[in-house]
Amino acid sequence: MNSLFHVKYLEKNSDPEYYSKEIKRLKSKVRKAYNRRKLGVHYVEELKQLSKQLLAAKKSAQEAFLKSVLSKEGKCWSEFYKYV
Repeated sequence: MNSLFHVKYLEKNSDPEYYSKEIKRLKSKVRKAYNRRKLGVHYVEELKQLSKQLLAAKKSAQEAFLKSVLSKEGKCWSEFYKYV
């Protein structure tokens, strides 16, 4: 029996909740640069630079998120344990 409806299952986004649009954009740029890295030295350097930017952005976003969660720790432990 053929069904008229197709069911799509959505996967949960694996990115942490503190990832901003900027981090997601950098992540995409790093992936593209990684795929182009074999085309020349210029692309390898671009990959290194973008990777450093991405790591710095992720680290600062995580620190800001942790500070905000820990500043509320007396009020709401559930937020802390969601992170952990």
